[in-house]
Amino acid sequence: MPDRKRGKGGEWTEKINGRKIVTVFKEETERVTSSLSTTEIHDGLEHYFDVEISRQTVRRRLNSLEENGIVEAERDGSRVIYWRLTSAP
Repeated sequence: MPDRKRGKGGEWTEKINGRKIVTVFKEETERVTSSLSTTEIHDGLEHYFDVEISRQTVRRRLNSLEENGIVEAERDGSRVIYWRLTSAP
């Protein structure tokens, strides 16, 4: 795991944005399926971008992407599955 860096105010300096999450969708769904769980996206972010990030942060980013029409989600009990909308950038 990489060392996480903090800014002067104690906040994490590594930023995970929607573009990185969409990149994980592109890379992972070419190999597996068109939908990914939060855990699969989390693991993909760590693999492709060599960053540590909490699953909670991934979930917040995914919720934001869903609100903006970039991904869609389906809840199945405690598990949420996301897929990238084909019309999304």
